[in-house]
Order: sequence, then C-alpha cells, then structure tokens
Amino acid sequence: MGARIRTAQVTSAAFDNVAHTVTFAGLGTNNGLLVVFTIVAVDSSLVPPGSFSITLSDGYINSGSLLDGSISLHY
Repeated sequence: MGARIRTAQVTSAAFDNVAHTVTFAGLGTNNGLLVVFTIVAVDSSLVPPGSFSITLSDGYINSGSLLDGSISLHY
C-alpha cells in the first residue's frame, strides 16, 4: 500500500543559502500510524527542475526531480 502522509506538526525548518535547500522536520501520520518525517526541497534555480525528498521513521523513503512546476525558496 502507498503512503498516506498527514502532517500534524512541523518542529523545525532550516534553510541552507549555499545549497539552496530547505529542510523540514516534524510529526505526522502515515496510514494512521505516528511517524517522524524529514522533507528536503531543492530550489529549481540551482538544480533544475528542483527536487524533493521525504523520509519517514517507519522506513518509507521517496525522492526525485519535479516533473512539472518549480520550487522557489525565499529566505
């Protein structure tokens, strides 16, 4: 079964001006079970077309480049 992730609380957000990334950490649920998550987004201007990754404490991991759109980080 695929992931069904719902964010409950973002506990931290960190910007990296050199790598043009933002990292979010927090708590949520995946298929109804409590998980800790880490999300990393890479700005499209540095690594076109931009990328996104998510890691959950239950072992779920997914990442890849955007297929459409862009990520623009402003800090």
